Amino acid sequence: MRIRDLLLVGVQLAGMATGVFLPEVSSLVSPWVLYLMMVFLFLSFTRIRPEALLGMRGRDLVEVLIWSFMKLVFLPLFTWALAEMLLPAYALPVLLLAGVSTGVVAPFIAELLEANSARVMQVVVVSSLLVPVTLPFWVKGFTGQEFEIPFVHMARMLGFVICIPLGFALAARMWAKGVLELLNRIQYPVPVSLFFAINMGIFASYRVLVLSDPLEVVKALCVASLLAALSPCIAWLFTRILPARIDPLTGSVCLTFVNNVLIVVFSSLYFEARAPLVAAMYMIPFFAMVIPIRWLSSLGRRGKSRQDSR
Repeated sequence: MRIRDLLLVGVQLAGMATGVFLPEVSSLVSPWVLYLMMVFLFLSFTRIRPEALLGMRGRDLVEVLIWSFMKLVFLPLFTWALAEMLLPAYALPVLLLAGVSTGVVAPFIAELLEANSARVMQVVVVSSLLVPVTLPFWVKGFTGQEFEIPFVHMARMLGFVICIPLGFALAARMWAKGVLELLNRIQYPVPVSLFFAINMGIFASYRVLVLSDPLEVVKALCVASLLAALSPCIAWLFTRILPARIDPLTGSVCLTFVNNVLIVVFSSLYFEARAPLVAAMYMIPFFAMVIPIRWLSSLGRRGKSRQDSR
């Protein structure tokens, strides 16, 4: 456990509290949440060479496809079936949250955890391009509900969120290398500040529900936390049974740190209140999972070092 991990969790909780108890200020941030997420992606792209995104071949491509499959196919179907048996009222929220793409914040978390941030960024791009097809298909097929979000609209938004930061990052690499050097020096404080603002903006919309029906909020938090805790466990178990050598830490980041803000936005328009609430409450385990994933990673490294010493 590191001081930065604890600071990240503390800042996140402070942002949520500010959103609930200072709605006048926080509501000013709410319309800008999606744009703040784009800033995260821009910061991530500035740290990764374009070749890492475009030159996926051989083992690199296989690993990207494996984690994209796990994120968009296996994880949503497995967790939906589990929720349908144990918590049927939350099956749809779990399906939406588990089936969304790897989040734009994931590369930052990967660097924090010393995972393969380039690989995580590749999965972010691939899963974001595929999720407009996979997620509506799962929702319609397994819940009987029509996911009434036009494919073109969802694809346009995801393309907007990904391509504009990528374009700015590529332009900065060619014409503003001094800016990149400055950004590299402030890579931690800027994202943490943005985390605070995003949490403010999201939870300003849930102030009334948090204060009027705390039991429902606690239920949503428990479901979100269980999903967050299950994701890295699946990644670690999967790498144990798969003969190919893939990194469980990178997979844990890809499966755990998801684009829940996108689900908050879309599900609030098309589904009952429970779905966006679970997605919003995922913000708590989202950052808190940095600590147990780092612990799992350290255990894995110790086990590997013991095997190598034998």
